[in-house]
Amino acid sequence: RSALKRLPFDAALNLLKRFLVVLKPEETESPFPFLSELEVTTWIGLILDAHFAQLVLDPKAREIIFRLHGNVTEKVRIFQQIKTLEGILDHLSEPPKSQPNSNKLKYFVESVEM
Repeated sequence: RSALKRLPFDAALNLLKRFLVVLKPEETESPFPFLSELEVTTWIGLILDAHFAQLVLDPKAREIIFRLHGNVTEKVRIFQQIKTLEGILDHLSEPPKSQPNSNKLKYFVESVEM
């Protein structure tokens, strides 16, 4: 973390821009094909933490922050949809509950005279 604090701010912005490309692979080829999405997310968090004050104060950083925020919002929405699917699939994959008296009638008709 201390090494990232010594990284010039412009270099940190450049890294954040490149990492955004990794998080949106459909736009262009990744400049870091050897990094997983989790590793890229970790690096972004470290850079944001190391240069937080400068990112807040520098107008050049606003576009990057907005793009990162949009990306995070999109990922959260996708994970919420996956969580919903997981619940549905869990329910569908449960074996049907066996009924102990399956040879009994499922329903009956009763007449009541008044």
